[in-house]
Amino acid sequence: MRKKKGSRIRESEEVLERTRYLNSKEFKDKMAKIKSDRESQTYQEWVEHSTGIGRERGGTCIRPDIFLTWNDKACDGCTCYEFCLCYNKRKSLDKKKKRLK
Repeated sequence: MRKKKGSRIRESEEVLERTRYLNSKEFKDKMAKIKSDRESQTYQEWVEHSTGIGRERGGTCIRPDIFLTWNDKACDGCTCYEFCLCYNKRKSLDKKKKRLK
């Protein structure tokens, strides 16, 4: 089904505006700053950023291969343990936390 002529024109104007922004100096400077910030991160900052995504839901495990395969769902042997922000973070001797609902 064909769209009305007015909606096609509006869509093309939105696409042109987005293309102009993506090619602008402002956008390129913003992306260059983000790239330089990522390159200059310390290991601790990288782990905190990677595991803290979705923190309100408990964070994300950066090494699920260690957490899920052995150790009874514990972080024994994980190099990121001390900086990790994941809700499931625990050593094998610690009690398991109650599940979030």
